[in-house]
Amino acid sequence: MECLIFRLAVLSISGMPGGDYDTGLKIYSPSEILIRGKTTWNNSSPLVLVDGVERQMNEVDISEVESVSVLKDASATAVFGVKGGNGVILITTKRGKEGKTKFNVEAEMSFESASKIIDAVDNWEGAVARNYALERTRRFNNGLWGELYAADQEIEYYRTGQYPYAYASQNWQDIMLKDFTKSYRVNTTASGGTDRVRYFASASYNHVGDIFDGQDVGTSYLPGYHGDDQDTS
Repeated sequence: MECLIFRLAVLSISGMPGGDYDTGLKIYSPSEILIRGKTTWNNSSPLVLVDGVERQMNEVDISEVESVSVLKDASATAVFGVKGGNGVILITTKRGKEGKTKFNVEAEMSFESASKIIDAVDNWEGAVARNYALERTRRFNNGLWGELYAADQEIEYYRTGQYPYAYASQNWQDIMLKDFTKSYRVNTTASGGTDRVRYFASASYNHVGDIFDGQDVGTSYLPGYHGDDQDTS
């Protein structure tokens, strides 16, 4: 693959692979690619042409790319007009070559975990800290939030675990987060042809794991991020 090394900035506000459509929030938020920086509050992304057809960058798999060219300034606007005002990215996909059919399979796998988690105090320590804060701010809040004040006996129940169902001391980080999650990508290509017909086909599957450990606790739904699969062909 031939590629021109260029100073690009990519901004993504979505957790979807490639910043795609978020099925949960019903928001389409593709990753924003900037060639010359953010010069306006409007869309500053360049025009992306794949084999001469305008497409989104996240619709192109890297295994399909033969070459990439970047046009900017007058060279872009002269040919592509107003649409090329923010630059143009020209992508040429691979073509089949004369010969027998060749199959290629690539697979990648990675593991992710939370990089840093702040240790949380136990419930009884949190209740003591909250009581301390309420006592120090009582003269400012006119006695509000008094129902949040924990009695000494309640704090003792949390500390000893005497009544675990009524005064449970939960480590919510352990409950909500997995120790690690895995992501993987699989790509398959087939190419070949004769002196008259040549072909190249590609299919890929990309899965990004979720560190959030969603569990159905009787609410009839599974909380978590369910838009983490992207299938591109």
